[in-house]
Amino acid sequence: MLVRTDGELDYVIEKLGPEFEARLAKKGFKVLNWSCTGWVYFFTKEPVTTPDDMKRQKLFFWGSDTAYIELLKSWGFNPVPLGITDLLPSLQTGLVDAFPAPPAAAVLFQMFTLAPHMTDFRWQPLPGTTVVSMKQWNKIPADLRPALEDAAREVGTRLQTRIRELEQEAIAVMMEHGLTVHPVPPAVEEAWRTFLREEGYPAFVGPRISKEMFDTVSSLLDEYRRSRDLQTAAAGDQ
Repeated sequence: MLVRTDGELDYVIEKLGPEFEARLAKKGFKVLNWSCTGWVYFFTKEPVTTPDDMKRQKLFFWGSDTAYIELLKSWGFNPVPLGITDLLPSLQTGLVDAFPAPPAAAVLFQMFTLAPHMTDFRWQPLPGTTVVSMKQWNKIPADLRPALEDAAREVGTRLQTRIRELEQEAIAVMMEHGLTVHPVPPAVEEAWRTFLREEGYPAFVGPRISKEMFDTVSSLLDEYRRSRDLQTAAAGDQ
């Protein structure tokens, strides 16, 4: 919930993408384009709006990060660590009754049919890159690489646009087939943000996430939001 909109995500990637690409290059990967698999929402068997609602759910947790699992438990949540292939049968048996996922994935794999309630706020984006190994990239004649880079970026832009359209289409399709979307009032959304500021970020920033990078992203988001506020104010004065 640090990044809240598509515009904010695009801005952060625009500003920090070159640094991330340089880091990946050092690890032997050439970034061809950036994209995002969509925004993660919570899908549940029973309506969930508040953090306390979620604490009563058996929440699917992808992976086996013991420290993270224990941290969630210490906050009062009930994570159930499983492989992604176990999610559907676990929903069927009642081993889990909540999971986070992009809407396109929830409809593609029909997971929403077993958890037909969606909490209507964006938990986090899932950005990613298309990469090729530097070893293979360097085999391509140097004079062809710029054209390939341009083509890859153009494809990435089209893909990103389509993914964002698919998110809304997926939600609409699920609603036609029984999904209930539960609005989150501003005060309740702020309760989630307060929880993350007071409990989540201190536990992760520093011990698990670079404080320098967290501060950089936070600063860029503040910069972007101030710019948007000024644009809105200017438009209102016209």
